[in-house]
Amino acid sequence: MSMKSLLTAIETDLKNAATLSMVSDANIFITPDEDIIPTAATFPAIGLKDGAIEMEKVSAGSGTKLLWDIKYRVHVIIYVDMTDGETPVIGQAAPAIYGTCDLNDLVRTVLHEDYQSIAGIIDAFCVMESESEIIGGVDMIVLKKRMTFEYQALESL
Repeated sequence: MSMKSLLTAIETDLKNAATLSMVSDANIFITPDEDIIPTAATFPAIGLKDGAIEMEKVSAGSGTKLLWDIKYRVHVIIYVDMTDGETPVIGQAAPAIYGTCDLNDLVRTVLHEDYQSIAGIIDAFCVMESESEIIGGVDMIVLKKRMTFEYQALESL
């Protein structure tokens, strides 16, 4: 398994999720930095960023075979238009506007314990969620929220 295969599997999973239909496929992307949003993006949007990879050698039962216990971290960044009031954070019912908290819950539902059909993954869950924060400048102000998912895999040495 590689970070590349994990990122592309998650991207495909999010694009195919019916519960995330309010986010167009073009607005689900892999990014080199969580503060870089494609110029053509509209909101809401979801970015994926590679995170840290931790590796530890473990014994496989008899002690004769060693495995790598690898923890891959992937950051899922939610972006929404910054507007007045509480709407960017908690959304609104009518007309439907999704806030960072709404999208956070939907993404967690899609990705929690989803092993992405990748052999070797034995666990997948959200390990951390950041607070919402403002990014942007004169031309565009966006509210973002980062979720960090951990994918644990056992791989042969």
